[in-house]
Amino acid sequence: MNIQSQKGSVALISILIISATLILIVLGMSETQISNSYTYLNTTSDQIIYNLAESCFEDSVKRVEEDTSFTGSTTTFSDSDSICVSSISGTGTVTIEVELTYQNYTQHFEGQISLATEGEANNAELLNWGEIE
Repeated sequence: MNIQSQKGSVALISILIISATLILIVLGMSETQISNSYTYLNTTSDQIIYNLAESCFEDSVKRVEEDTSFTGSTTTFSDSDSICVSSISGTGTVTIEVELTYQNYTQHFEGQISLATEGEANNAELLNWGEIE
């Protein structure tokens, strides 16, 4: 093997090593970006689900204040393809269970209110509210 052939082999091997290293760096950066995108999507979906469930809960509280025999409802949020099912139980201290389905995810929430009647009006006081794990 002559010297020129050896120089060509060294150059070719160097190019292959540098190319392989660059490919690994680019793949690593791509994986990080994809992971960050999924994290953002999950965080955004969690916030949307929580806000919709809270809206459903507040609607149920309003309905219980207006009619103490109200036992729950199903609400469809057309702009987000979400379905909220609320179930109400108890008197005095009322438990409101909320099941929210958003896209392919379903989460359960529960809250309790204390109902007090003053004259003709029923007033609710929030005792607790949160996601059921």
